[in-house]
Amino acid sequence: MAKSLKIRVKARRLYEYESWSIDKIAVFLEGAVTPRTLDNWKEAEGWIKGKYAEDLREKERLTVLAEAEKAGIKVGKHLQELALIGYSDLANHMTVDETTGATRTRTFEEMNKVQPGASRVVKKIKETRVVRTVAAKGDAPAETITETTMEFQLHDKQPALNAITDILGLKRPEDESNQAADTIMSLIRRFRPK
Repeated sequence: MAKSLKIRVKARRLYEYESWSIDKIAVFLEGAVTPRTLDNWKEAEGWIKGKYAEDLREKERLTVLAEAEKAGIKVGKHLQELALIGYSDLANHMTVDETTGATRTRTFEEMNKVQPGASRVVKKIKETRVVRTVAAKGDAPAETITETTMEFQLHDKQPALNAITDILGLKRPEDESNQAADTIMSLIRRFRPK
């Protein structure tokens, strides 16, 4: 009898707190109870699917925010960083000479004057210089030619825009588990000062 009660309590918790389906619960309980028995319990006891799921999600959210605060993570600062990446503009990082069309990467100081924090959006700057010496021909002296190639990359905007969209609740996540909270908690645990 005690075992049956434990199974019933566990099944009800999965149904009301986790919003699991009857079939999923039956599979999870590995044949300890049939879906028909679960349906009977549900009807007899008035189970309501997901009844406490919202309360549980809110409690998890508050826990995540408290842990983030302890780790020195500020929600507003986090959103600002996402916004910097999501709304970044290459024009804040480079200039184009109107007469020659030559591009020049701004210094970090210049970037931050154009848009505060713009330098934090830069993922990679790679400069390659090839110096060649051309031998003298006839009356022309030897010549040294320097070719410079610049590679410039910003952080990908799409993940930042997706994160902003999720945070603002503009789309419903396909996975009902709280992936964002799980990700944030794992990052907090990983980078929390010892």
